[in-house]
Amino acid sequence: MTTSTYGQFKLHKYQNVLIAHVKGPTDVASLLASPKETVAAVLSMGACWASLMDLREWELHTEEMVVHLIRFQKWLLKNGHKAEVALIGSSELKKAAREALLNQLETRPEQIYVETEDQAWQWLIENGYCDSKQEEA
Repeated sequence: MTTSTYGQFKLHKYQNVLIAHVKGPTDVASLLASPKETVAAVLSMGACWASLMDLREWELHTEEMVVHLIRFQKWLLKNGHKAEVALIGSSELKKAAREALLNQLETRPEQIYVETEDQAWQWLIENGYCDSKQEEA
């Protein structure tokens, strides 16, 4: 699933990993552009799953997005989201933005920050969310 608004959000499933590629700024339109596909993808994940958030091309979010993102994060947690592997490269700014958001949650997923895709897949495999790295599409 791909949405194209001010920001772009691509989402797909691989084993027990929900993979999201975020490009540009997070805005309400990109978050809500394909609700049926997003709901279907999350509900297909089961009771215990991880996300791989590729944030290398993410351009952060505005303050008015925080309430929407927190609501979305709470919904993910209620639907089995246990861990988030955030692929941020070497950006401390992106890490700080994710932490500021997640710190507003009463319960939060296990949070892992990595610089490379290989590090992300290694953590996901070692923690039992998948048995191999996804092949390039």
